[in-house]
Amino acid sequence: MIDNINTTAQTTAPTVRKKINGTTYIVRVHFNENATETMEEKIKRLLRNEVQQNVNCLQEIVGEEAVHKQKRQ
Repeated sequence: MIDNINTTAQTTAPTVRKKINGTTYIVRVHFNENATETMEEKIKRLLRNEVQQNVNCLQEIVGEEAVHKQKRQ
């Protein structure tokens, strides 16, 4: 749950304040004015990269299991 969203006096960047397990996290939100990709493109790129990392990890696990299976035979 977001406790508070405001703009601090020190910066024009909005902040998000969230308390988790007794610790308050304050995150300033800012964007690169010269960015070459939209937020949607960036999120999609990040998700694609995350999925690819998981696929690579699973391929390694499957490959290792196949090696162990061959050694047992």
